[in-house]
Amino acid sequence: MVSVPDVTSAADGAARIRPAVPEDAEAWVETHLEAMDHAYAALMPPEFIRLQRQRRRQRVEDVLAELTSAPDDPGLPVAAWVAEDDLGMVAVARTRRGPADWEVERDVPRAEPELQLQTLYALPRAHGTGLGQALLETAIGERAAYLWLVGGNARAGVFYRRNGFVPDGIEVAGGPSWYGRPMIRHHRL
Repeated sequence: MVSVPDVTSAADGAARIRPAVPEDAEAWVETHLEAMDHAYAALMPPEFIRLQRQRRRQRVEDVLAELTSAPDDPGLPVAAWVAEDDLGMVAVARTRRGPADWEVERDVPRAEPELQLQTLYALPRAHGTGLGQALLETAIGERAAYLWLVGGNARAGVFYRRNGFVPDGIEVAGGPSWYGRPMIRHHRL
């Protein structure tokens, strides 16, 4: 079991990473949505983020339920972290053990590693600062893990390849909220 620090400081002391707590649910979702808007602006139709935002209330309830029921132990089903700078929350990450519900419902072959990096998004002001790397290291360290990458997301592809993730041969069409965009599973063994 990997030990997760309560607070991690970026090299310049400007950002802090800590486990997410229930009180973070609203800001966690807003940060996630804003970062998704920037990440997928060139990949998805303009309606994408609007439709994602329409589910904001449900997203907050879901994150709140996860943060309320999941202990801070990254070995348990769900663990989440936030990164904050002087302006507020700037990045979010979430891991889980085993496949997400949609993977089971769609009968996607089970991934080799059980640990899934389900979410890692940063606002543009954090890009290039090393904060995404620090958040990845906090969330999964050097452990074997898998993730889903939206086809065409070159920036994320470079980041994950640099961290040892490679496609594992499984690709599925994203659901309706992802406009059928290809989702490519990557793993690091």
